[in-house]
Amino acid sequence: MVRADVFDAIDYSLRVHRKKLTQPFGGVQVIVFGDLFQLPPVVNMDESSLLERIYPNGQFFFHSNIFQDAQFKTLELQSIYRQTDDHFIYLLNAVRDGSITNSQIDNLNDSLVDNFEMDEGKIILTTTNARASGINQNYLKQLSSEEFSYRAQATGQFYKELFPTDEVLKLKKGAQVIMIKNDPEKRWVNGSIGTIHDIAEKKIKVKINHKIYEVKKEKWDRIQYSYDDDQQEVLENVTGSFKQYPMRLAWAITIHKSQGQTFEKVIIDMSQGSFAPGQLYVALSRCISLEGIELLRPLKKSDVIVNKQLIGFQDRLI
Repeated sequence: MVRADVFDAIDYSLRVHRKKLTQPFGGVQVIVFGDLFQLPPVVNMDESSLLERIYPNGQFFFHSNIFQDAQFKTLELQSIYRQTDDHFIYLLNAVRDGSITNSQIDNLNDSLVDNFEMDEGKIILTTTNARASGINQNYLKQLSSEEFSYRAQATGQFYKELFPTDEVLKLKKGAQVIMIKNDPEKRWVNGSIGTIHDIAEKKIKVKINHKIYEVKKEKWDRIQYSYDDDQQEVLENVTGSFKQYPMRLAWAITIHKSQGQTFEKVIIDMSQGSFAPGQLYVALSRCISLEGIELLRPLKKSDVIVNKQLIGFQDRLI
């Protein structure tokens, strides 16, 4: 998910700070790894036009200037650790590269359920923030504990569609939440799942991995980017800010937010269809077993989307 501009920025920073401007990454040996067929880099509306201008061929890491110059050597990792069942791995690989057959789709659809129970440890993976929010509000209403509301402070040009969490965050003791920003003290990371352990008007404590932490509000800045043709550099201008507790309700989360997570039990909600390359593959592969997956609607071949740029790039590596 590392964008081309971020990869080039890492190279530039290492060259400058190591005072080795002519050497890739300032002379540091760099190892990069990941699964190309998962979700692509995220580019928001404030950045898209600028990135298209600087990187007209695309925004993947292999479109960066440094990737072209550094002459990386390629190794393919063979061992899979999240899943151990060969049949499930075979199905996942077919979804991953788009080679899946109708019979394999039928095999996955054996996980279809009419009704499900939201046991502890289960999580619903869905495609959009709006769908996840609706599911979460429904489960929040079912908790009998007192509800608390926390209003965010937004300034400048930080518009509602850019808010990282709810403008009015409603929580109860026992609610399942996901942290949405790395903690400066490294107690949790963006994507950590927890439960509200204790709550009051001006205090929230969350239980994450059997440990209890007090959470403070965090600030997000909206940065407007422009390009200075004379100086040939990108300029930053802070145009707004947003301050709120860094969490969202998480009985349901988006598939994008689940990337990097591992779950024993997942409920996959593709009711609104797949719209991004790798989206279904990421959803299915978050679970350690096929038996741990429940589907709310049958999967279709159209849910399997693979970016052709990635296929071409992988073919050149092999």
